[in-house]
Amino acid sequence: EGKGVKGIITGPNTIVHSSRIAGFYKNKEDAIIDLAHSLKFEVDAIAKKVNPVYIQIDEPFLSTGMVDMKTAREAIDILHDGLEIPLAMHVCGILKDAFKDISRFNVDILDFEFAGNNVNLDVLKENYNLVSNKKIGFGCLDSSVNVVDDADDVDNLVTEAIEIVGKDNLLLDPDCGLRRAPKDVAFEKLRLMNEIKDKYS
Repeated sequence: EGKGVKGIITGPNTIVHSSRIAGFYKNKEDAIIDLAHSLKFEVDAIAKKVNPVYIQIDEPFLSTGMVDMKTAREAIDILHDGLEIPLAMHVCGILKDAFKDISRFNVDILDFEFAGNNVNLDVLKENYNLVSNKKIGFGCLDSSVNVVDDADDVDNLVTEAIEIVGKDNLLLDPDCGLRRAPKDVAFEKLRLMNEIKDKYS
């Protein structure tokens, strides 16, 4: 039983847009909806068997401008249907042009990168009213560098985030995954993040 863990799957929009589709599908939108129905079985299985605190759908392609947002929302609605635990959606990249569309997705948590991106904090500040009914997954560790983040920089970033959304609406995490970082560096990054989390608890 996965107490305290989250289930993570790559979302249907990102899978389809990063795949080469030949033959059966005439357009990506039909493939995305069909894939969402297939992934729904995986989401429900994770919720039932793992019992995570929430399930996160990784959809980095939503910030690229390549995705039809109406289809993307429909796909996420399929994954969320009947789910009894919170659903999160992770979108990395610059949010400036996509934030308003992303804010309309039927999810409980929106997760973005802020440590390695000096634009997104301003985007959040200017548009927080659009997502004030959701919790914010706040990327406070830079996943693009394989060194431990400066503690003061992370602390200052989290302080700014709390001023915008309030500490009760904030979930701290790395910008993206730490799979590229050496194990010792990844461990120290997470230790730093947890120290700062405890400071504001």
